[in-house]
Amino acid sequence: SGQSSGNKVRLYYGLQKGAVMQKVINCSCGYIVRAENDEKLVAKAQEHAKQVHQMDLTREQALAMARPE
Repeated sequence: SGQSSGNKVRLYYGLQKGAVMQKVINCSCGYIVRAENDEKLVAKAQEHAKQVHQMDLTREQALAMARPE
C-alpha cells in the first residue's frame, strides 16, 4: 500500500503544477471552496451552503460562482 500513496503524492504534485486547472469559489461569508474538478467543487460548495447557510445550491449556481485559480 506504500507504493499507491506515493503515486497519489506525485499526482497531487502534478495538479499543483498546473496540469489541471484548479477552481475556487469565494463564499460571501469568507469561506473558500477549492477543488481540482467541477464535480468535487460543486459537492463541496453544496455541502457548505447547506450546513452553514441552510441553502440548496444547484450545480449551475455553484459553477457560476467558480473562478480559475
